[in-house]
Amino acid sequence: MIKRDLYTEYWYRRYDEARNLNWALIVSLLIYQVKDLLYPLSESHIQMNIVYCAVSVLTSAIQLYSYRRPELAWLACPVMFMLQVRNTIRLADFE
Repeated sequence: MIKRDLYTEYWYRRYDEARNLNWALIVSLLIYQVKDLLYPLSESHIQMNIVYCAVSVLTSAIQLYSYRRPELAWLACPVMFMLQVRNTIRLADFE
């Protein structure tokens, strides 16, 4: 039983660290997106940043939901994956 508690505590701490990293990424990306919405380079630039803002709202909602119970802390991993996919698309987008 003690081993199981240590295992659970270990992973909860890792997920908590992942959530902190996710918040840093979400906030920094959202600031950049809002700046680009205020000063767009083109029409397609506006549309892509609206999509990026929607992804930020979705990831924030999942992130907030993960705080409801300790068992939901694992949701930090899909959020991190979604943010990495979003960043990869941004790099390949060549706006």
